[in-house]
Amino acid sequence: MQSIRNIPVYRRENFLDYTKEVLPTYQRNVEDLLDNIVASLIDSPDSYQHVRVSNEMSEDGLGKLFTFTSYQAKDGVQIHYVGVAEE
Repeated sequence: MQSIRNIPVYRRENFLDYTKEVLPTYQRNVEDLLDNIVASLIDSPDSYQHVRVSNEMSEDGLGKLFTFTSYQAKDGVQIHYVGVAEE
């Protein structure tokens, strides 16, 4: 079985900016967070997963919603980081 960390996440490098958006006190390890997201998306292909950051946890005082999506392709589950939106 393929390791969770070896499953490609398209636009992964864009999500790594998570640490610039979240106050250090509230940050989680980015790779561990991605592992949890990927595991959830593999269990539920054709779905969305979100990481919600409340306004008091963000650098600029605005709530954030980091969104990932997945779908079942011929060669397996495709996972994409959609982006971050302010709430």
